[in-house]
Amino acid sequence: MKLLIFIIICLIAFILLHHTTKYKHDLQILQTNIETLTTDTFLERYPIVISEAIVDPMQIVNITMKYLYLWCNQYDYNNNNIPHFNELLKIRCNLSKYLIIHNNTSHSNNVAVIQPTFKHLLQTTKSTNNYYSVSPFSTNDKNDNLNIQFIDIILHPNQVLILPSNWCFETYTPLKEIATYDISHWITNSYRM
Repeated sequence: MKLLIFIIICLIAFILLHHTTKYKHDLQILQTNIETLTTDTFLERYPIVISEAIVDPMQIVNITMKYLYLWCNQYDYNNNNIPHFNELLKIRCNLSKYLIIHNNTSHSNNVAVIQPTFKHLLQTTKSTNNYYSVSPFSTNDKNDNLNIQFIDIILHPNQVLILPSNWCFETYTPLKEIATYDISHWITNSYRM
């Protein structure tokens, strides 16, 4: 009987781990507005650009994503006392369930998005933060050995980009980021970093 319970727990853990680390192999960027943003849009596991200006991105987290996460952490990189600034200028891979990137500056900023199929080429390593892993490369590097396709997304002031887990990105200027977690992503982050 104990063996059966152990096998069932291991099977559930395996299914949960497989579902958490699964990602889409094709590339689509979804563009929507706040009125048409639903939970189903998040479950498609594609990056989402919200076309309207949003002053407080926690509004998305607290209303639309209410049942998709257990807790979230905010990181505002516009201040000058950033201990790991050099990591912010490299390609980072999202390890949280969803990462909300908010352009809280007064000018447009580019964000390079890289799909998860190229993640193995980026040679990511453990970060000082637990919501991303860092690659030694940048999208500005002229390395011919890296055949990585990335898409530049222009975020206008107060626009939001939402990245699902395993998608890689690079912001050319520090922006506000909100990482959302659930239990499965928190557990798998402990092992993936």
